[in-house]
Amino acid sequence: MKSFVATVFAQDFNFTDVWESQERGDGIRVVGGKEAPAGQYTWTVNLRRSAGGSSSCGGTLIAPDYVLTAA
Repeated sequence: MKSFVATVFAQDFNFTDVWESQERGDGIRVVGGKEAPAGQYTWTVNLRRSAGGSSSCGGTLIAPDYVLTAA
């Protein structure tokens, strides 16, 4: 199953756009994405150091007061 997921990811991801973005230095990290309105994905979490600060980590809400992250 893990190899299937990795194969699908590699086929659907356009690495050229990411490399060109990094070379230009425009800071784009998501390729082909669309901005979602606030509240559309209520299980996702964006952790920041302070209000208005840069994003430091993301996670998934697994309970009303618990966030699962890879950090």
